Amino acid sequence: MENTPYEIYDKIKKSNLCVQIPKIKSIDETLDKILQDKCSLSRFGDGEFGVMFGSRIHYQNRCPELTGG
Repeated sequence: MENTPYEIYDKIKKSNLCVQIPKIKSIDETLDKILQDKCSLSRFGDGEFGVMFGSRIHYQNRCPELTGG
């Protein structure tokens, strides 16, 4: 399990794919960013990604307008 990130990176590199690795900020850094730049935050979990790809969750139906298709 510890080697998983390296194995994934190796497969990406061998496939000539370009992937930007996200930078995870601390809670304080995140709150400072939101307050200083007056921006917002959204969270996409498994359910939201499922809805975008055609599944549904018990309280939300699929919406083609949000999927871009």
